[in-house]
Amino acid sequence: MMDEAEILKIADHTYKIFPYKIKKPAFKIFNKTLFIKYLGKDSLLPPHVDTTPAFRLHIGGEECVCFSKEVINRFVKGKPKSEEEDFVKAITLHELYHIKITKEVITKEEAMLAEDEANISLAKDFPELAQVLTDLSDNMD
Repeated sequence: MMDEAEILKIADHTYKIFPYKIKKPAFKIFNKTLFIKYLGKDSLLPPHVDTTPAFRLHIGGEECVCFSKEVINRFVKGKPKSEEEDFVKAITLHELYHIKITKEVITKEEAMLAEDEANISLAKDFPELAQVLTDLSDNMD
């Protein structure tokens, strides 16, 4: 079970290993009410509150990566500590790629392409961590 401080510490460390120069986003843990409120704010894709561990939020001119401790802990329940940490690294990197890409997304198709681009970039630079997300996605189907 991961606590908020641990998630934020891993996110901060992950930003430091991100191979591209971007302004450091704020890393925040939102309670379920705030997470639901903001999850669909910047997205054209339907929000999946129970399966979305993190999302990028552009608010007030700032970038923020918002985490749901509840969803993260649901995904990593019963996993070894190293796998818990790899999962948080992988989702953090995925969101950092979204920030790096910074394309204006207007349609659902563009939103899907942005997801694909973030996944491809993650797989290119961090194949082991990309596999963590792929494995979890496959287990959800």
